[in-house]
Amino acid sequence: MNLWKIRLLVVSMLFVGMVFVNQGVLKADKKDSPYYEGGKVSVDLGGGERGTVNWETRFITAKGMVPITIPITKNEALARRGAVLDAQRRLLEIVKGVQIDSKTVVSDLMEVSDVVKSKVSGVVSNAEIIDEKKDNGNYVVTMQAPMGDFISVIIEETKIPRPDFLESSEYTGLVIDARGLNLEPAIFINIYNDKDGVKVCGPIHPVYRVSVKNLNDINEYRIGANPLRIKAKGTTGPSGVDITISNGNAKKVRKKILNTGIFSKSRVVVLID
Repeated sequence: MNLWKIRLLVVSMLFVGMVFVNQGVLKADKKDSPYYEGGKVSVDLGGGERGTVNWETRFITAKGMVPITIPITKNEALARRGAVLDAQRRLLEIVKGVQIDSKTVVSDLMEVSDVVKSKVSGVVSNAEIIDEKKDNGNYVVTMQAPMGDFISVIIEETKIPRPDFLESSEYTGLVIDARGLNLEPAIFINIYNDKDGVKVCGPIHPVYRVSVKNLNDINEYRIGANPLRIKAKGTTGPSGVDITISNGNAKKVRKKILNTGIFSKSRVVVLID
């Protein structure tokens, strides 16, 4: 499909907005443990199959399983290969279901772009094996793929320009407390005024972090030493990925940080449960 058609789709799905994103922050941050529990979203793949999107570590994880037939010496290698393919299949299904924005998932873009489809499949094919074992006659492989790799693919292919803002601000970033709202994480979100429903800013690419007891305890280099801290009022949109804030906070965002580099450099952290 021609590039202009891809652009038309993405511009439409992002409400003809400008995407404020810095690709440099999209690379996955590895933790000591691949099973880090914070910020996980369990994905139902049907038939009792499940996978995990971890918005805290920004890894997608899935298990593949194949029975080991007798004799083991002849079939274990084949079982392992099948388990890897099974895990990759599940990873791809998870990636397809990740929200790009409130109305669009990754599979929508894959349907109109062979390039995106090919590159996303390549990310899954290069997924890392983080655990493998024999369990009750089965060979089980757990694999993970960094979300940053396929997000970068989407951004690269859409080629939506981002503006450069020159205004200075006393604030170095933005922290939005969205705990307790059942927020559905997405690659891009919009922020709306809870009072009148008018969009305050967006689409923006936030970084999701697991809840902390105190907003002042957040240790995140992207937001700098003096971020603006606000509380989300609720969620909105078809998939519940967009955030509403109070009228007072909407005024603060517009006045203090809207026309700065905070959004263009992805200096936004959203706290989730």
